[in-house]
Amino acid sequence: MERMRGFVAAVGLAVILCPSFAHGGERGSLEELDSRLAKAWMEVAGLLPADKPVTVAVVPFSDYYGGVTKLGSLAAGRLEACVCQHPQVTLVERTRLEELLKEEDIKQSDFAARADRSRQQKALKVLNADYLATGELVRAGDTVSFTLRLVKAGTGKANVSSFAIKSDAAVRDLLVYVRRPPGGEGRTIEVPPMELAFKVSAQSKLPGGVREFELKDGETLKSGGQFQLSFMPASDSWVYIFLFDSRGGCSALFPYPGVKISNRCLGGVKYVVPDPNILGGSRWFVLDENTGTERLFIVASYEPVGNIDRILDDMSKMRGGSGALGRRLKDEMRKVNRNARNGSKTVPGLRLRRPSLAPEPPTVGAGETLRGRFAVVKEFRIEHR
Repeated sequence: MERMRGFVAAVGLAVILCPSFAHGGERGSLEELDSRLAKAWMEVAGLLPADKPVTVAVVPFSDYYGGVTKLGSLAAGRLEACVCQHPQVTLVERTRLEELLKEEDIKQSDFAARADRSRQQKALKVLNADYLATGELVRAGDTVSFTLRLVKAGTGKANVSSFAIKSDAAVRDLLVYVRRPPGGEGRTIEVPPMELAFKVSAQSKLPGGVREFELKDGETLKSGGQFQLSFMPASDSWVYIFLFDSRGGCSALFPYPGVKISNRCLGGVKYVVPDPNILGGSRWFVLDENTGTERLFIVASYEPVGNIDRILDDMSKMRGGSGALGRRLKDEMRKVNRNARNGSKTVPGLRLRRPSLAPEPPTVGAGETLRGRFAVVKEFRIEHR
């Protein structure tokens, strides 16, 4: 945790999540959101003590079903900007918050107003936070209603404030899911077309130390060189990363072999592979002495790919991939790629909604953003010399 100096950081999040900021679209309702949210925060902040420092965790606003839309994430970013103006408040850093909640299997729906209070208190304990700031939003006709709640750890005491804004074009473009609600419940939800930002970083030893740099597709890395991947899906997705090495073998880099962690990845959250918190401190994959072309395959899908999951099970049993398994895996990835390009492809329970305003892609720094319909597949080559 760290004290956020973060008005700039929060506004940066707003620029990423809100297309109207970057493209000069309709902004009336979003400017209204700023002023109403600031007023609501002043109303609930009376719960905070005036004479001692406290830690506050801000969680994205969910909708009635417990999912998070782009508008809910935007509201959380704007709320952080309000919270960090309070002189006695330390804000739980957003990346750390996401990591802890994922590790403890705490869902976004656990923060909804009708959720189990014990789950909320568990989350506060995990985050080592004194207070939780969150809320809900509900679209009703031509307005979107917000409820802001500030909850005290231990007692569960809460201050609540509500307001509404007009649902204009800019707001409607943000009502697609970043975090999907749990359970199908027989309804179809709107999601943006698939977007996955990724970057491959590398480092190599030099006489004077270590050089770290971004590795581009097809560039060279020598034996002993190290690489890692970072990625961020725009919306909840299942992500798979495989390596086909220079000798023809294949292995899974993500999900992690032998580690019981799902490869369902949260929208708007940055992931790094290998993750040192999971793999005992390792931050890099290291190239061996077998030169040739190494091929990384990155797959992201709005639904789990059952055939790939079965191949992963076989790879786990065999402690790696044989030629036959590698061929099966490539065949399945080609099928995913064909479906990703197929304009008639649908996924049960999901409907793509293309915003009228140009979208801002997710970002992991530099790197590349993959775009498709319900899935994307990328082959990334490393020339190993």
